[in-house]
Amino acid sequence: MLTGRSCCYGGEAERDRAVAKEGLRLHPPAPFLLRTFREGCKIGSYYVPEKTTLVVNMVMLGRRGCPAANLAYILIGSAVGTMVQCFDWKTKGDRVNMEEAAGGMNLTMAHPLNCTSVG
Repeated sequence: MLTGRSCCYGGEAERDRAVAKEGLRLHPPAPFLLRTFREGCKIGSYYVPEKTTLVVNMVMLGRRGCPAANLAYILIGSAVGTMVQCFDWKTKGDRVNMEEAAGGMNLTMAHPLNCTSVG
């Protein structure tokens, strides 16, 4: 049972979907395939030198891309909506700092948000 703010999805569901797509565009998921060329080669009109590391985004391979992308957008939109509904978000200062912390494949906020449960 959800308490706190009412759950109403008028135009908000479309907004949540747009937020999820923009988040995935800016910070793609990490199912990457890494390949290092042992020797130089020519691919089409491009020359790839030896010891070059190629990063392939497996989600976007092929004409159809990821078969579960639509399901992921629905679930992420639902999760974002639930988080907005069920938590109060606070920042240090008066603005959200979107600077990213240095890291490997996972990106985190350098100055994270603090959340507290509404109900």
